[in-house]
Amino acid sequence: MSKINDWLLKIASIAIIMLGLKYASALITQILIIIFIAVIISPIYYWLRRLRFPNWLALITLIVSMVCFTLFGIISFITQTIQKFADKVPDYYTQFIQIVRDVTTWLSNHDVYVPEKVIDYIATFGLDQIMPVVKGVTPLMVSMLQQIIVVLIVVSFILCELNSLPRKVRSIRWVDKDVYDRMLRMVLDIRHYMGIKTIISAATGFFIYLGLKLLGVPSAEALGLLAFILNFVPVFGSILATIPAVILASINSGDSGIVVYVIFLYLVVNQVLGNILEPKFMGKGFGISPVVVLIAVLVWGWTLGPVGMLLAVPLTMAVKSSFDSLRKEELAQEIKDVAKESSSKENQLDKE
Repeated sequence: MSKINDWLLKIASIAIIMLGLKYASALITQILIIIFIAVIISPIYYWLRRLRFPNWLALITLIVSMVCFTLFGIISFITQTIQKFADKVPDYYTQFIQIVRDVTTWLSNHDVYVPEKVIDYIATFGLDQIMPVVKGVTPLMVSMLQQIIVVLIVVSFILCELNSLPRKVRSIRWVDKDVYDRMLRMVLDIRHYMGIKTIISAATGFFIYLGLKLLGVPSAEALGLLAFILNFVPVFGSILATIPAVILASINSGDSGIVVYVIFLYLVVNQVLGNILEPKFMGKGFGISPVVVLIAVLVWGWTLGPVGMLLAVPLTMAVKSSFDSLRKEELAQEIKDVAKESSSKENQLDKE
């Protein structure tokens, strides 16, 4: 009965923690982004130190490179890509409505009648939903830029602590050698996963962009960027990235052959990079089954939103490592209790 109560208490504790994370999801997601960026780029600092860069020069080089690459490289590309796509959205939607009307005409010629009110409702509903999004692109990019600047500032402070961080962690009272080794192993595993995943995602986005450009699909830059981002989402990411590309290809060309080529492009890129090269470069599994990954995406997505889906695997790895550590401590304590009880019984028998 005590074990049942113990399990019920653990489940209740997990539920309360998840609800708390959902309530504070805005703050938690920003903290997670900061931590994972610091984890990913920290190897560059240690690489510079191995090249005998002084600590101050390694930090300045890393921080300046990070800021310049982010603000003048990534942000410039993202803002231009989003703006170009937003400017074309009304034209895309007009072409989409025309395709819907052509389909309804074809259906009516085959004795399948679609009421005109349905077409008008689709047109009105779509414009009501899309136009506010298009008009809000500029304020959204300004807000995104402000948040990125805050993230860069905090990450810079974390990087300045890299040299003394191991010593400070070891100085914590409850962090002994075993705990520190487990924490280090967890950080290295997450860094390994995120580093390989970032490279594979960048390659996926690039090849998708190149293939769509050659096929003449509009907004290839935006679709490549979307493929890069969604590739971080296990299971669902590649499927979600394919849908807008197929829609834009069908709207722009009206040729079913182009649509087939687009689907084939996504299948080949995701198969080669995601299912062949990625496992090879990962080099090892992390003890997480595909079913657990699927559940993790749903749970973290519900708790933390899109960022939770992007970071579902590393978050699950961290939770798993924490539970493994707790389980090891419980087993060690049980062994000590059994040994103590056995010793006391032996002493009692000796006295008798």
